[in-house]
Amino acid sequence: MPAAAALVALGLVASTAIASAAPGANDPRGINRTYETPGTATDPNAPVVALTFDDGPHPTYTPQILDILKANGVQATFFMLGRDAERHPDLVRRVVAEGHIVANHSWDHAHLSGLPDDRFAFQIDHTTEVLQAISGQEVVCTRPPYGDADAATIARLAQHGQASVVWSADSRDFEKPGPDGIVQHALEGLTPG
Repeated sequence: MPAAAALVALGLVASTAIASAAPGANDPRGINRTYETPGTATDPNAPVVALTFDDGPHPTYTPQILDILKANGVQATFFMLGRDAERHPDLVRRVVAEGHIVANHSWDHAHLSGLPDDRFAFQIDHTTEVLQAISGQEVVCTRPPYGDADAATIARLAQHGQASVVWSADSRDFEKPGPDGIVQHALEGLTPG
């Protein structure tokens, strides 16, 4: 099973049996719960999970993920890099056309904490402008690269009209553990409620 299929399988399994993550190893701050995401009205005890993808859009992986999501009737949020969205606007439009949400993941995957104001503004505001212009969606959420979401960064994002959305469970796919490992990592620490 390809990694993209494993992630979608995770979304299908998790959405039927899991609620928001309890604080744990994958969520040491205990602040990243689905029902805290702007625009959601999800009951914190509902058996749901938000499926998200970071980086990209990528011309190889994004279409594969979209095909699998479509085949399984699953919706997701794509946290995109501004530079890649600008390079691949048709992929951004496809994500939206297929009913998914587009969100900010910075311009080029920079660590946000400690950035001077002008660089921070470029990373967030320019990416938001590019994503909104291409997608036609309002972009109100940012996933800080590397989970770099300390209190100061969260406050700075709010000043730029963005909510910080990190993760409750990390698939650690960047370690390339294979599909089974991705699913196992993503499910670790998830419990109802």
